[in-house]
Amino acid sequence: MQKKFITALDHVNTLLAKTDTRVFGVDGVMDESQAAIAQVNVLLSDVRTSLKNVDIILAQAQVIGSNVEVASVDLGVLREQVEASLRKVEHLVSEINRKWPLSRDTELKLP
Repeated sequence: MQKKFITALDHVNTLLAKTDTRVFGVDGVMDESQAAIAQVNVLLSDVRTSLKNVDIILAQAQVIGSNVEVASVDLGVLREQVEASLRKVEHLVSEINRKWPLSRDTELKLP
């Protein structure tokens, strides 16, 4: 029984040594994990930069949106002014046509 126990311990020690090599050895899981973590950190840095750029673009879009809102209000006012001016011009043309002596039918008809 003691021999089986020692054999089992030797087997466990061998497995632990292999595990230690695979986990902590050169090109082991720890090295790969650290490399992966470094890559993730680089990606996260890129994502942070991209998000900052998106924030800048969104801020600019909000400014543009507010400018468009103001411009559309200004365009509404301008349209009303143009329509009022057109009504005045139409009224003046009607007045000129009514008062202009040559605008009437001046044809003479003989009996």
